[in-house]
Amino acid sequence: MINEDTIAAIATPPGLGGIGIIKISGPKACTVPPQIFRPSKPAPRFSSHHLYHGFIVSPDTGHTLDEVLLVVMRAPSTYTREDIVEIHTHSSMAAINAIMELVLKQGIRPAEPGEFTKRAFLNGRIDLTQAEAVIDLITSKSDKGLRLAAQQLKGDLFDLVQSIRKALIETLARIEAMIDFPEEMEEEDEVNAAAAITESVIFPLNDLLENYETAQLYREGLDIIIIGRPNVGKSSLLNRLLKRERAIVTHIPGTTRDIIEEGLTIKGIPIKIIDTAGLRQTTDTVETMGIRFTKERLDSADLVLFMIDTSESLTTEDLSIFNEIKEREKIIVANKTDLPPAFPPGEISQHFPGEHILKISAKFDTGIAQLLEVIYEKIVGSKAMVSPSIAPNLRHKHTLERALSASKAALKLISKKDSPALIAIELQEGLDALGEITGETTNEDILDEIFSRFCIGK
Repeated sequence: MINEDTIAAIATPPGLGGIGIIKISGPKACTVPPQIFRPSKPAPRFSSHHLYHGFIVSPDTGHTLDEVLLVVMRAPSTYTREDIVEIHTHSSMAAINAIMELVLKQGIRPAEPGEFTKRAFLNGRIDLTQAEAVIDLITSKSDKGLRLAAQQLKGDLFDLVQSIRKALIETLARIEAMIDFPEEMEEEDEVNAAAAITESVIFPLNDLLENYETAQLYREGLDIIIIGRPNVGKSSLLNRLLKRERAIVTHIPGTTRDIIEEGLTIKGIPIKIIDTAGLRQTTDTVETMGIRFTKERLDSADLVLFMIDTSESLTTEDLSIFNEIKEREKIIVANKTDLPPAFPPGEISQHFPGEHILKISAKFDTGIAQLLEVIYEKIVGSKAMVSPSIAPNLRHKHTLERALSASKAALKLISKKDSPALIAIELQEGLDALGEITGETTNEDILDEIFSRFCIGK
């Protein structure tokens, strides 16, 4: 694909730093340096993939804007397979914006979100699974999520999808031969087609889909909310989990009046831990607002840590909160075990039969390590990624489900000795679905939606 226009964008995020990068891609990219760049040493022609030291100078005023490093990368050995120029300037927004303005005056237009990666895809340098891996790599929240994205960027998912497509194509060829030469069709041909669909299509598709939920944990993470009545130790638990003093802890009930959200990682899974206002009846306006926010966040949380105070008898507020969350995924955290218990052993279990109850002392860090283990088991359970390098995102999941449904329908038709023409239709549907994953049969609207999630500059 040949793009007639040339694009440019600031490729580094705003803020103070050592280096800011402006990236230019397209047929006019190499015309920009002679207009605004003055090399320290004369360079009659910029060699590809070499850094040059020099200065950005305004052609209108002759003023030097910044000392920079510049690199010219000539097609096709570039990210977009187009000519690319990068200007490495100091990370001052004033300098970056001034240089960007000079670049755009050379007949260059601003890039759209993800347009560099979109050009890399359209120009055949990467497939669509690799393009989507780029955004996953940028937004990775944990080491595990980073590795998953890197493996997809390497082409693992593409290779597996192509192997499934190959099996479907070969099977479709057999079925179409039955349509063209029905008199030569033998029962063995149907048996072979059914075996190929089962072993080379349905089994690997099932594996991919089974890995989806666990992979999403490592990629997206989940929200855990700490709730309970005032002064049971919610903020103390938050501080222990974060291993720093993030929330104010006092003996005064109702200290936390707003939502406090912080991130941590549990065995590679990114977690957003949410400390909330104590749930109780109150006439305090600010505390009432905090309780309302708590209930709103409770609706969207993936796991609830319901805290009670073992040094005090259970209250109607405790039981009321439990009734509100009893259908939710939860762990009952019995805190303040460092103090004398207010009820005999086993009484907690009577009030919360069948629930997982973990005793801790947030004040003295007792039971926190075990709590982290229980949280991990709750959110991961028996799910384990057999193939961690090939975990699909939500778009992939829906498309894989279509491919699996079509393949199963074809298998059922074969078992019923139905018309080869109907079998071929189902197999083609499976092929088209898999082609959407790699980008071979993806329409423009889907591409626009995918690349709109990218940042400008990538």
